[in-house]
Amino acid sequence: MIDVLTFSGNYPFRKLLYTKLCDVAKLMLEEGFEIIFNARIESLFYRDFMEANKDLLKEVNELSKQQPNSIQIKPLACFNPDYILDRNIINEVSKSFAGVVIAPLYHGFKLSSKKVSRFLRYASELNLPILILGYLEDIREMHRAYRFRYPLKLDDLKTFLQEVKLFGYEKIVLLSFPYQFLVESSNLIANTSIYVDISSHDIYGGVYDHIKNLVNIFGEDHIVFSSKAPLSYPKAVLFKVLYSDISDKAKRKIVGENAKKLFLR
Repeated sequence: MIDVLTFSGNYPFRKLLYTKLCDVAKLMLEEGFEIIFNARIESLFYRDFMEANKDLLKEVNELSKQQPNSIQIKPLACFNPDYILDRNIINEVSKSFAGVVIAPLYHGFKLSSKKVSRFLRYASELNLPILILGYLEDIREMHRAYRFRYPLKLDDLKTFLQEVKLFGYEKIVLLSFPYQFLVESSNLIANTSIYVDISSHDIYGGVYDHIKNLVNIFGEDHIVFSSKAPLSYPKAVLFKVLYSDISDKAKRKIVGENAKKLFLR
């Protein structure tokens, strides 16, 4: 199984059970995951996000030497195109990281901005997967500084998806977007090859079979698994896939096969 987004590091708004990468890796290994993609959570809140990205690389390298036969950890760089938009830096990122996370809500920019469009062009030239992060937690529990700063809007997503179609880029995933937001934008997303994930179901709503609905809307080939552990419990998110009313074939695609297509270079 593959988790396309986990975190290590310190979250500024509440204490996490696991902060060190080695502990997150151990947790995910115990849950049966073979590969996890990991981002440093401080990079979403530091002005100089590249420093946190460097800390992650150092920790990944140290852990690989200590536990060479353990779970595979693929580092993800968090990037703010509104703060730094340098083709050379993005090129360096592509050499060391498996993909890049952009977070409009936390870094304070709009998906419809021209800088995001240029970033998309640079990343597509490098075949660098882009993970667009929505909400880390339930919006009702978010700090007010982020809750109202740059809320997700359909018009911004529409403009961004028009750029995606223009570049014909397929390695993009919407992560932790509210279920209802995905439903309302389904006509826009359906005309692209964008992936969506299932982590929003661990945040919003009760025990509904949203996964089945997403499969019906977007197709089983365009849904990936992310738990955002340790912000969420991976077992709870995994169970929602395993006990969803979808085929075993679709479940295998969601928890692993689709992620391989997204990140395979």
